[in-house]
Amino acid sequence: MMIDPKTALWLNVAYAVLTGLTAPALQAAGIAHAEQVIGIAALIAMPLNIVLHAVSSPLAGPAVK
Repeated sequence: MMIDPKTALWLNVAYAVLTGLTAPALQAAGIAHAEQVIGIAALIAMPLNIVLHAVSSPLAGPAVK
């Protein structure tokens, strides 16, 4: 199974946006340990991101001219 480089790029963008929105949202909701929640989520997402890159296509990504 191969993942298109553009798909991998957009999944990483979505992950970055969701991570950036989640921490302030948790803090605004009054969750005392929002930073730890985001840190644990990042530790879970890190291996998933590695797997995503392991199965991505060997083709050049969308930023390559």
